[in-house]
Amino acid sequence: MPLIIVASHHKAGSTYAKKCFSEIALVLGYDYHFYGYGETPDPIITSQAKNKILCFSHARIETIAGIITRQAPEAYRLVHFIRDPRTLIVSATKYHSNADEHWLSIPKSEYGGKSYQQYITGLACYSDQLIFEMNNGSHEALQEMGNIYTSKLATITIKLEEISWDASGFMHHKLSEHLVDDTSMQSAVKTILMRNSLFALPSTPRHARTMLSSNTRNDLQDYALISYCKLYGHLHSILGYKT
Repeated sequence: MPLIIVASHHKAGSTYAKKCFSEIALVLGYDYHFYGYGETPDPIITSQAKNKILCFSHARIETIAGIITRQAPEAYRLVHFIRDPRTLIVSATKYHSNADEHWLSIPKSEYGGKSYQQYITGLACYSDQLIFEMNNGSHEALQEMGNIYTSKLATITIKLEEISWDASGFMHHKLSEHLVDDTSMQSAVKTILMRNSLFALPSTPRHARTMLSSNTRNDLQDYALISYCKLYGHLHSILGYKT
């Protein structure tokens, strides 16, 4: 059975991917390995890669390409989760302003002794908060999302917006077919993917509130939008999102 590599990014499917693929590993009898920020696999794991799922929440092109170069083309599946960069910035700005993740409360000299959260919430203008976020907390996610997408290494690309609200199950079926050749296992994988999607949850998790609106990208206005275009050009168009 092929190696499954899951490339996701902060605020772009990382929570969904972590939950789904840990469950999928149990169903398939795979070893599951999760890698957070700055973590990379031991070379021994990637050299003996059959029947494994490697799930990255902060995927980087160097890491992904390094793993794939050791595999035969038919020996792996690379699932890449993407999100409209504009809604990612808005989501991350709001999340980082009130989340209780430890790193957000650590004082940093580059922020004048303030923590990331103190600094971003201390900016009185919402546009300034968005600009700070796109230059700092979300910069790597946006950059690497573009790098992996344009590398064309992914064997399937999944838009978070589509799979989160696809009550028809079309996207879940497409992904389950891609992951598993055994038709008897595809239904179980599809079930896991569907029951963890936002449309199936009894309430929307705190980290996913901005997924409730397709107009979130419109929060990027005036000089915040200009700053985004200077930094990332038309990344959203490259990824297949409407202007």
